[in-house]
This record gives sequence, structure tokens and C-alpha cells, in this order.
Amino acid sequence: MARRFKSPNACNSFGEVKEEYTRCLKALKECQQERKLAFSVGSSDRKELQVRRKEVKATQKEVAELITREEIAKKESKQTTIASTTAATLMVILYQIWEISHGWPGGSQWQSFWQHEAVSGSIMWGITMAIVILRRIYEGGK
Repeated sequence: MARRFKSPNACNSFGEVKEEYTRCLKALKECQQERKLAFSVGSSDRKELQVRRKEVKATQKEVAELITREEIAKKESKQTTIASTTAATLMVILYQIWEISHGWPGGSQWQSFWQHEAVSGSIMWGITMAIVILRRIYEGGK
């Protein structure tokens, strides 16, 4: 709200100037009190705002961390899938080569050994681990 005061030149007497001055001082005190009141309310609001900002930052950090964990889990899952499918493909190719050429390691009497589930599973695991280790070396030793 704008307060209008007379200019000292517009006053006809010294009494009028004194009255305007008193009115001006009274208005100034009112403004100062309003300002104090506004700042006291504002400071509590500011404190609440700072608390809220800290809470929001903490929540955002948690969300970012969760997203990061989820992305890492998806990436590892994808890489594991790739390693497993590659190992299975290589194992099928290896077994087809052995079967077609009748060149089983150790001779044909070892064919039943090489076709056993435990042995083929171990070979699959070994190829998968080799792929994972080579990938980690390639990516920088993570």
C-alpha cells in the first residue's frame, strides 16, 4: 500500500511540516513492524523449506541409486544371458565336430563319458566362465 506524504514545500506552516513528519515516522514504524512480521514468518517458512529440500534431495538420491542398481542388474543379466547362449552354441558346435569326425577326446571308447550330462554341464560351465572372464578383461577388469 502506497503512503503519500506532503512535500515540505507544499506545507503552509511549520506545524504542518511537523504533523507530516510525525505521520511519516508513524508510517515508518508500521512498515518496520510489518517487515519484522513478514521476516519472522518467512524465516520459519525458510527453515521448513530447507528441511523439505533436504528430504527431496535424499529421496532423489535414493531413487537414483535404485535406478542405478536396477540398470546394473539388467546389464549383468543381459551379459550373463549372452555368455550362456554363446557357451551353449560353442558347446553344440564342439560336440557336432566330435560326433561328425568320430574324434572324441580319448578315442571312441570315451564317447559315453563325453556325452554324460555332468560332463557336458561342466564343459558348458567352463566355456561360460571363460567367456565371462574374457569379457571382464576386455572391459577393463571390473
